[in-house]
Parts: sequence; C-alpha cells; structure tokens
Amino acid sequence: MLVFSQGKTYDFVIHGVFLAILGILLLIVHLFFGVVIVAGISLALMTSGVQIDDKNRRIRKYFAAGPIVFGQWRSLDDLKKITLRYNGHQGTTYRPIYLNKGAASLRSYDMVLTNHYQLNFVLFEFTDYRLALRVLNCLAQLTDYELDNHIQKRQLEQLKKRR
Repeated sequence: MLVFSQGKTYDFVIHGVFLAILGILLLIVHLFFGVVIVAGISLALMTSGVQIDDKNRRIRKYFAAGPIVFGQWRSLDDLKKITLRYNGHQGTTYRPIYLNKGAASLRSYDMVLTNHYQLNFVLFEFTDYRLALRVLNCLAQLTDYELDNHIQKRQLEQLKKRR
C-alpha cells in the first residue's frame, strides 16, 4: 500500500469547531458527551491524501482522523487515461478589510481519471505539484495507461517563449 499524504487540509474545520462547541454545551448534561468534543477536534485536524493499493490495483482519496481512515476505492482496471491539470484562478477571500489586499490567487493541481466510457472524475486536488508528480510517476510504474501532464507541457511552452 502506497500512501501519499497531503497533511492537514482543514477541509472540515468549521464542522469540527461547531461539533466541539456542541460537545461542550452537552457536557453539562452528561460526561459521556466529552466524546463529541474529541470527535469535533479530530474532525478539525483531519488529514487527506491518496492511497494506492498496488496488490489489488485500486486507488482512493482518503481522509484520516487519527487511526481511522476512510474513502471510496476505485479500480485501476477501469481506467483509460490519467491527466494532471493546473487549476488556477483569482478569487475573493474572507479576510478582514484591513488585511484584504485584493484578489487571492488560488491554485491546485487536479488529478483527473478517465474511464473507458470517457467519463472524467477528479480524484484529488493537490496543493503541492511535487506530490502530484510523485503520485503520477507511481501510477506510471504500476499501469500502462495514457498519462497526460498538462503542467509539464505548460512549463515547456513557457520556457520556449522565454528563449
């Protein structure tokens, strides 16, 4: 089993904070509700990444809250193509006005899997290109699918323009 962890992405921070607050309020009723506080904190500190099961030839995006790991497995045998794309855009942030300096640049590196029916689905949105490239190289060694790295093509085009 190959594990590529992106670390804490803070996807469920708001959910975890409200669950912890609810646990604190319910702690007055019974001490058993301290479990709700622990669940809220672990939800806020959840990690995510990609797991590849090379023996059973499957892949999944996982979430882990301590030792509990969950996510839906997808078979690698059903795939036809794996694409790595750059996803960047300007967006507004929810910072206070005195900290807001304009639009924020939001970027991710999306791993898109295509099956035999030409249906695309995004497996994972990486924030680190090196980690996305490591997963793509690992999949290149495990499979003989068509791999398409749009980011590398874009970098080569930019390099040609500079010369």
